Amino acid sequence: MAATISRRAPRDAETVNGIRIVLDPAKTATYPRLHSWYMNIDKVPHEEAISDLIRAEEGVYTWEMVNLNVPEKPEKRIAVCHFCGESFVLQGDERSCKSCAERSKSDIEIGSAGIR
Repeated sequence: MAATISRRAPRDAETVNGIRIVLDPAKTATYPRLHSWYMNIDKVPHEEAISDLIRAEEGVYTWEMVNLNVPEKPEKRIAVCHFCGESFVLQGDERSCKSCAERSKSDIEIGSAGIR
């Protein structure tokens, strides 16, 4: 289990410095309940594992500095739903928000289910 985090990259940056933090199994072995939960060895109540994790503080983590590629971020396009009038983020060329599209789809399925 790991997390990689960084600050927001400056505009037009191709890379950014970050840190990768790993919950290290070699270090969790010092905390038997936490280790059993983490490695799925035994059923350990979540609360007990979290208590050990808090008690261990940074002693169960390994970290390293990393250089991350910054992915290109597509321009966000906003539209107004043709049906309800709410704004939504366009994913393609849809004319309605997700709620209205799903509602419309379920109405079609219900309507067509009654036709035989």
